[in-house]
Amino acid sequence: ELRENGLDHRQIAGYLMDEYGIEVFPTDILSFLEESVHVLEAMSDVARLQGQTGLEKATDEHIHLIER
Repeated sequence: ELRENGLDHRQIAGYLMDEYGIEVFPTDILSFLEESVHVLEAMSDVARLQGQTGLEKATDEHIHLIER
């Protein structure tokens, strides 16, 4: 959600530290986001195969927002 709202990996790490006192390396945030995109791509593929165009479009939109 933070990435989709325009924060980059450094800003997300800063937010987590400020808001929750959780120290996370920005590179760990990048790894998490990359893995999230892979999971969403798999969901999109399955949705397409099952004819679930609404779910396919929703996952593609999340991918777009994360990758921008």
